Amino acid sequence: MVFNSDSTQYTNDYTNIGHDAVAMQFGYDGMACSGIVDVAPYSVQIFSRANDANGICNADLTSDGVVDVSDLITIISAWGNPNADITGATIRNVSDLLVVIGEFGPCP
Repeated sequence: MVFNSDSTQYTNDYTNIGHDAVAMQFGYDGMACSGIVDVAPYSVQIFSRANDANGICNADLTSDGVVDVSDLITIISAWGNPNADITGATIRNVSDLLVVIGEFGPCP
């Protein structure tokens, strides 16, 4: 887990419900592997693979060495802009947003 909106780092009122998820070999919904995730009410969690094999951090739009909420805000604030998109589609759209979410966490 790279983001948990219920984290106590934001305020002591939160309960810090949530943890990293690991796929295990027990079938569920027709899939061979599954994992258990605990989510607090009215909260958001973002999961990403810990290490990107190619070492590229395309979604670090703020160049601070981590892909986080500031990069999401950068994508959203430039929505529909034909410049500086991540996917090369010449416009910032949902595809770019998904790249940022997929790379959430520290850059390799």
